[in-house]
Amino acid sequence: MKSTPLAIIIILVGLFLSRDKLAELIQWESTPTDFFKEVQCKGKKLCGVVYLKPLSKASTDLVPEIQKYLLKAAKHPEYGIQVIVGRGKTSEENRALATLVGGGAIADNDDILGMEYAITDAPGFFVIDSLNETKLAGIPAWGWCKANFGP
Repeated sequence: MKSTPLAIIIILVGLFLSRDKLAELIQWESTPTDFFKEVQCKGKKLCGVVYLKPLSKASTDLVPEIQKYLLKAAKHPEYGIQVIVGRGKTSEENRALATLVGGGAIADNDDILGMEYAITDAPGFFVIDSLNETKLAGIPAWGWCKANFGP
């Protein structure tokens, strides 16, 4: 029992020294997996999801087009778009591209959403309904986004 105060001090020092890792764990728990609770898809029938990777030229080339689609999606009564940025080398890369995209883009720093939706390559596209079931994936899902939010 005499070692209990020493153990507590060691634990507290360890927590203090690893506070950056703890912050990432706390952020991991807040990664949303139900897009229909998020503003971009809340109250919508279908939501197009776009998964981007910071180091993918194909992903970064889509950013201007996606930004236009996000503006139109915000006004659409039935459909929304959620952008996810993940699989960067660092969480800072993910956050930087998510910030650039805007429109409530999510930084998937722990690859939770990438794994949940089995993203194999970026950019990745799928359309989900309010039950979180995938209705379209890949090129057909991107076509759906273009048809509903494109010029």
